[in-house]
Amino acid sequence: METVIGNVMEKYKDSELIQMELMIYKKMYLRGIAVHNSGLLKVTRSFVEACLEYKHIVMRGTNEERLV
Repeated sequence: METVIGNVMEKYKDSELIQMELMIYKKMYLRGIAVHNSGLLKVTRSFVEACLEYKHIVMRGTNEERLV
């Protein structure tokens, strides 16, 4: 998983914003934990989707709250 993260970070090495977001979640990714929501950058969401597809992480549950 660390190699996968490293490859994505290398691909987007010129984008400080993408680098920062990936670093924020890196520890979670290495433990097999990820978040996926509309507040993430498209690159990060795509990364999480690829991790799910290749079974680097497994979805265990989801929670959606609506503020009224």
